[in-house]
Amino acid sequence: MENAWYESGEGSGFESASPSCVLDILPCSITITGNIVLVIFYGIFLGFAAKVISDGAEMLLDLGLPSALVGGIVLPLLGAVPDSAMIIASGVGKSREQANKEIAVGMGTLAGSTIMLLTLPWLGSIILGRVDIVNKQGKDGVTSKFTVNSFVKQAIHQISHT
Repeated sequence: MENAWYESGEGSGFESASPSCVLDILPCSITITGNIVLVIFYGIFLGFAAKVISDGAEMLLDLGLPSALVGGIVLPLLGAVPDSAMIIASGVGKSREQANKEIAVGMGTLAGSTIMLLTLPWLGSIILGRVDIVNKQGKDGVTSKFTVNSFVKQAIHQISHT
């Protein structure tokens, strides 16, 4: 059986029009109601996990570790370990061809999510941080979201005259 969450009368479960849920504890993810409930449960679980990670990071800072070490090295490593474990576990116990396929899908998914998580903040900073430039000087305008203080104007002036 390829999918352990439900079983069908014949074949792999995708062939039958009316699959039945195997586990009655969890909602059946074949229906829209089951999908909505799973999304809600997953969101609650992720919120709790984010709170635990935040509390753990504060505890690491309370130990006296430098914030650059905690935020720049420790937390990214702790975030990479579960991703690596899931990718490796997806290929365990399968044939070599199936394991290669599963791991390739996991690596593609990880790369895509990483690219998205890097692109969205970059795009937001570009859109929200735009400032009109007039005659090589930053100018507060209608489309500007942030003001240009004297230090920025001085730096632009020094760069333009070098």
